[in-house]
Amino acid sequence: MGKPLATFKALHHRLQVELLAMLGLSLVVRIASGVTLEWDASPDSRVVGYAIYQGTSSGQYDVRVDVGNRTTVTLTNLLEGQTYYFVATAYTADGQESEPSNEVAYTVAAGQSNPPVNVAPVVTAGEDVAVTLPETAPLRGGVSDDGLPAVPGAVSVAWSVVSGPGAVVFESGNAVETAASFSVAGQYVLRLTANDGELVAWDDVTVTARYASPTNPVAVQIEAESGRLLSPMTVVVEGQPDGSSNGVCYIVSPTPEQGAAQYDLPVVAADSYVVWARVLLDGRTNACLHLSEDGAPEESVRVTAGPNATNTWCWVPLVVNARGDIQAAWSAAASPVSLSLQPGYHTLTVRAGDTGVAFDKFLVTNDRNFVPATTTSVPATPPRITGLSLHPDGAQVTWSAQPGLTYRLVYKDNLTDTHWLPASPDLVATANVLSWLDETAGSSSRRFYGVLVVR
Repeated sequence: MGKPLATFKALHHRLQVELLAMLGLSLVVRIASGVTLEWDASPDSRVVGYAIYQGTSSGQYDVRVDVGNRTTVTLTNLLEGQTYYFVATAYTADGQESEPSNEVAYTVAAGQSNPPVNVAPVVTAGEDVAVTLPETAPLRGGVSDDGLPAVPGAVSVAWSVVSGPGAVVFESGNAVETAASFSVAGQYVLRLTANDGELVAWDDVTVTARYASPTNPVAVQIEAESGRLLSPMTVVVEGQPDGSSNGVCYIVSPTPEQGAAQYDLPVVAADSYVVWARVLLDGRTNACLHLSEDGAPEESVRVTAGPNATNTWCWVPLVVNARGDIQAAWSAAASPVSLSLQPGYHTLTVRAGDTGVAFDKFLVTNDRNFVPATTTSVPATPPRITGLSLHPDGAQVTWSAQPGLTYRLVYKDNLTDTHWLPASPDLVATANVLSWLDETAGSSSRRFYGVLVVR
């Protein structure tokens, strides 16, 4: 195997105990061409197959034979006069493997013959692939085999999904070369498995699916407490809001299905937008809320923090909760909320569903590949305005940016003015440049612009 068996990833501790109790390996038949091994099946429903490890020294195994979902195997690639040591393990579909069974030994007697030995198929799933949705990803696998055993004398192949954030559809799941389509963007691990009727082998390939980048990416960030609050939605302040003490100012409703917040959302480009929220879920992993724009009927949506962020502030996407049940943001059943918005101001309303869910910020963006950063570093160089053009609707200002940082375009109509005034909402950069159309510029004969990094 190239490494000690003890380094193999083990299953949950309870499963280890069951497997060690159930996988009693024994020699049941000694034949002229080799040895037959047999063991008890595991009672755990996650187990999909078994492997035999073989070596010529006790506790050291340099050969692994994947026997698939069977509880017996005959090994014939043995040298006469040599003593062999064997253990058995069980494994799950995602590659987790149990601790080994008891060890058994067998010495091949002199004069025993060695007929042709079946070797597991050789499988390659191909090179890793990147694809832009909704395009399909080409899968160019390969399988070779020695033609054994004589029955069935053919190799069957199948593609399956090891992991991924959404649903995968294969054009032909039983062809070595095929294509796959994906329901949502993310990283997927796909597996090509070959079975020669006795031995099974597989190989994995990683597919990265991304959405097409918008022509003019924009991400508007809104402080949750800045909206018009409807009772019993309440503002809570801990320390200095967003200050060095890491205190935050957020909103929360103490009553289920009551309390809301309304926001004026500026939109500069007609596009489809997704919504993120920075939330604290107070020990739970999922929470429900309701979202509507411009007075349209509410849509039931869900935030899911994931298993490692249930008691910390985290950015999560709002996903459609069509069936009204708990859905993780990365599950095949869930899809991001999509708002089709035209240029201008829109009213975004968020109404509480579950109690105790704290909201610090919302972020609305037309870049579906963008994921808000938990922390960002101070830029090495300050932002620099790189473009200014006049349009019938106002002045378009473009500046250099660092992805993940928040910026605000400000202006003065006279350099002698004491304060800079905001020309844009807080904008989170999704690329190395940011742009904003200042629709108020038309009322001024002269205007001076600056860009602030908002912390």
